Amino acid sequence: MFDRSRNVVDLTRQSPPIDLSQPYDPDWVSGKTILITGGASGFGEHFFRKWASHGANVIIGDINDKKGISLVEEIRASTGNKNHHYIHCDVTIWQSQVDFFHQALKLSPTGGIDSVVANAGINGYHGTPFWDPQGLDADSPPPPDMKCLEVNLIGVTYTVHLALFFLKRNPNSDVADHKAQPSANRPDRHLLLIGSIASLVTIPGLTQYNASKHGVLGLFKSLRTTAFMGGLRVNIVLPYFVSTPLLQAGARVLLAGNPIATPEDVIDAGTRFMADTRISGRALMIGPKVKVRADNEWEVVPQEDKEGMEVAQNISLGMADKPAQQKITLIPWDPESQEHIDRLYIQRVACGWKADKIEKWRICQRDGSMSLHWVVLDPSDPQTADRISKHVATQPDETTPLEDSAVAVGGRPRDSSSSRSLVPFMPVGHISVDTVASTPEPTALLADPANHRFHLSAFYISKAIQGGGLGNTTMRTAEHMAASVLGAKVITLDTWDRRLIIGDEKKEWREKFDYYSTGGLLMKFDPQGWYQRLGYKVIKEIEEFNSTSGYCLKRPDGQAWCIPSVYMEKAVV
Repeated sequence: MFDRSRNVVDLTRQSPPIDLSQPYDPDWVSGKTILITGGASGFGEHFFRKWASHGANVIIGDINDKKGISLVEEIRASTGNKNHHYIHCDVTIWQSQVDFFHQALKLSPTGGIDSVVANAGINGYHGTPFWDPQGLDADSPPPPDMKCLEVNLIGVTYTVHLALFFLKRNPNSDVADHKAQPSANRPDRHLLLIGSIASLVTIPGLTQYNASKHGVLGLFKSLRTTAFMGGLRVNIVLPYFVSTPLLQAGARVLLAGNPIATPEDVIDAGTRFMADTRISGRALMIGPKVKVRADNEWEVVPQEDKEGMEVAQNISLGMADKPAQQKITLIPWDPESQEHIDRLYIQRVACGWKADKIEKWRICQRDGSMSLHWVVLDPSDPQTADRISKHVATQPDETTPLEDSAVAVGGRPRDSSSSRSLVPFMPVGHISVDTVASTPEPTALLADPANHRFHLSAFYISKAIQGGGLGNTTMRTAEHMAASVLGAKVITLDTWDRRLIIGDEKKEWREKFDYYSTGGLLMKFDPQGWYQRLGYKVIKEIEEFNSTSGYCLKRPDGQAWCIPSVYMEKAVV
């Protein structure tokens, strides 16, 4: 029934956090054609030497022709490999980068490019400090020197733009796969960005450098949500203060007596990214031994401190910013798609209620009395890949993404393709906004569109990822959709009476639950209390045995008991 050839975890292409205790083989870079901007010195030179020594074909671009040519001749002689090349490249000039990529493609022994390292960068220490402008009261003052931004951000963006085009056209390369075993001579589609500690925290006085490296991090965070569409993997290295020519005398004085990272640390992290094709969408900060304090700030600690961690560290990119509000997308359920029907059945079974109602819901979805939507996680959220992994681990029949195929929403044709998901998606739950109450006996108290009352029903979030705020986010999103699209002023719902779950006032209810559920476990979660915290208030109590309850238990012998429930409402305008 299910096509497992396109697992959603594969689709997102973001691998789990890197286990730095696990070894990797640098010989996995063998056979790759790798382009490095700024490859004649600094990190670029170190990368060149390391990867060439393990069998890679490296093509470097730089503006220092003398150093670049000399370096290539040296590496060719030491490795016996004539497939190393130097090409003049000024990263601030678009055509210069275009020529670099075109020539590299012709020189590549495989006819393609496996990896691009956007390495070129300058420190911005020279000249008049940007933060202390002078002489601007003149009639025609000169503009500020923008070279740092031009190299570190505009130049990197040019490199990335070209890399995105050429990498996905690499002959014989496969779509990036975090489960595929790395090996030598394996074609790749890898983009490696070089950020800085300044991507995460500001370095006093280096205004443009801070801005440029923050920009590179932003570029990475955006790319890792879209690069999978070209089958690419993208990663970033974030070095702390490192002993290279970029670390000028002023900074060395500032850091005197404090530990700094070494180029070898950075090269090791970069080589792990380059060699291990399973790694995608990940960042490593390279620096001295640190520990994270209770206030979530970092503190450099002595080497002998047993509490610290050293060298390469997985970085949760949210640490650099204020916590972002979670986002989800609601995508319409397609009652004509067998894949959508099957998936909804699986989720209703997991929910434990109303799996037998799907045929009825198909009719309701068509006529607009229901508007059932899938709950889809935001691919840019760093937690999404982990959540999807947890979800599919507990629901192995949900590993195949769905297509956004519904032709109607709310009983009306979809009027714009712009609202469609252009890529397959993985639903982790569902929710419906109804114009007719889904209770056994529909009531205008719950749904009355003429009076702007709409009913939320069939709400489910995968049990594997409940408790992380997704339910709250889904409710807010559904409420917003009802208000902005349908003109809702009041949202209603029905749920279990909390007295069944908490307190001793209705212990007899629990006894009946045990009897009629034939051994089923009473949930510990209090949905009524949760909805109250979201702003909903009780407007009616539905007593036991009332046939209008939407929650009935039936024994094998036909005896039935309807769980006491409540109607609730919330004003949304």
